[in-house]
Amino acid sequence: VYFAGRPPGASQVHIMRTSTKGGPATVILDPSRVSDPRGPASINEWTLSPSGRYIAYVLCFGGNENCSMRVLATDSGEELGDTVDKVYYAAARWLPDETGFVYQRHRAMAGPGAKGSFDDNVVLLHTLGQPMLEDVEVFGRDVGGVGDLRVGDFLRVVIAEGSPFVLGVADTGTSAPSRVYAKRLADLTKPGAPFVPIFRASDGVRDVVLHGSRAFALADGRIVEREVVAVDLAARSPSQRSLFSLKDATLRGLDVAKDGLYVTGRRGMGSFVAQLDAEGHLLRTVDAPAGFNVRVAGSSPREPGVFLGTEGFAQPRTLARFRDGRSTPFPLEALGRLPPGERVVPRARLEWATSRDGTKVPMTIIEAGDARGKLVPTMMTAYGAYGTVLE
Repeated sequence: VYFAGRPPGASQVHIMRTSTKGGPATVILDPSRVSDPRGPASINEWTLSPSGRYIAYVLCFGGNENCSMRVLATDSGEELGDTVDKVYYAAARWLPDETGFVYQRHRAMAGPGAKGSFDDNVVLLHTLGQPMLEDVEVFGRDVGGVGDLRVGDFLRVVIAEGSPFVLGVADTGTSAPSRVYAKRLADLTKPGAPFVPIFRASDGVRDVVLHGSRAFALADGRIVEREVVAVDLAARSPSQRSLFSLKDATLRGLDVAKDGLYVTGRRGMGSFVAQLDAEGHLLRTVDAPAGFNVRVAGSSPREPGVFLGTEGFAQPRTLARFRDGRSTPFPLEALGRLPPGERVVPRARLEWATSRDGTKVPMTIIEAGDARGKLVPTMMTAYGAYGTVLE
């Protein structure tokens, strides 16, 4: 099991590994050991390859958003030598055969003489062992045969092990629905095989996953707030089919494992995860303990079941392995639990910050009730971008 955690005394998040039974963890990547004149290194993104052989990770230096993507061999801890410069929030998506991965970047950051703006995003394919300058654009404006992509769209490509298809996803801002396109994986670099639209903005897609020959989306419902919708990509005329919804709950996340779909959501003041089969039939529901939020912390199309993470501001974090209807606590020393018997009584207060143009920006700060003069865990919700409040 690979995870991001902060060992005791560490100032930065490390990539770590432990056995499937939990327990003490081994550090795979410590960014503090990377020396760079731009400043201290921090891990911005990281992705494990399907077999666990490689990790593609993004390092940023001194808080700069001009970062570098590198590849690490997990068995030896050695760098492969593959480097992709000038990226940010560029999570890699590995090809099933691990010969390379796709990633997103701004065209203006592509290198000397690059054309385009910082709002002109594109997805490229990197082949291991080849120079960055030989990376191939596969999804973007004027690439992939999609005519309605525009400057400012944030683009990504979804690849799933065992699926003969790939998805191209375009997001405008953080609150608008996604537009989703599909094509065969074997045709990813072929200009004559365009991406085909399967979900438009009017379909209200908020999340999408790929499993086999089907794309599953979490979308705004016509009767309920959210529903799970499926499209059979192998069909001659792919069409949407509603699979699952709950009238008394809000669905918030969608993940896939070997044994089906896992949907997270909220019902009243509580949160839950629901397991569905491939046809959308509800198999079981697990409710989080009071005061906790539950999410899928890890899943794989190779393995049945998922890792469930629960966390509450006034409660310690927990991790459990959920499989065959049973939830087994997963001991992980790097989760940052509160000392035994220690409790946090939170309080909320509203502060205002003045921006350079004079705009008053509200900030909600949640902290321990006895926080004055102490170093304690603190949560802050502030105004984000695109008119959206960040949660």
